Amino acid sequence: MTRILNVLLAGLLFIMSNTASAAIKEVITIVNNSKDPVHFFFVKHTGTSKWSNDALGTNGVIPPGTSMDFTFDDSSTQCIYDFRIVTIGDNKNMGRKAVEQYEFNVCKNNSWSLNN
Repeated sequence: MTRILNVLLAGLLFIMSNTASAAIKEVITIVNNSKDPVHFFFVKHTGTSKWSNDALGTNGVIPPGTSMDFTFDDSSTQCIYDFRIVTIGDNKNMGRKAVEQYEFNVCKNNSWSLNN
């Protein structure tokens, strides 16, 4: 009887540990080492085609030389994301620059830096 209870308990603990680790919740720091402010930050799971809404929101900006934290918590087990960052320089139309980072592992890396 004790052996049966131990097996059942071990199975229950295995199921609970797999359920708890199923969803990821990671905080990533985006560092702006460029000379221009970041005005837009889009994210998508690698392998999908649709970018998220702007993670900075309508008034969000990451000024040069600063950073901002973002929490990746979408109830999935996927750790690999693509980033798209758009900066806007002095000349609003001509100074727009998009930088994309593909296959960034948010489970293994805690920051990503934008450089000139």
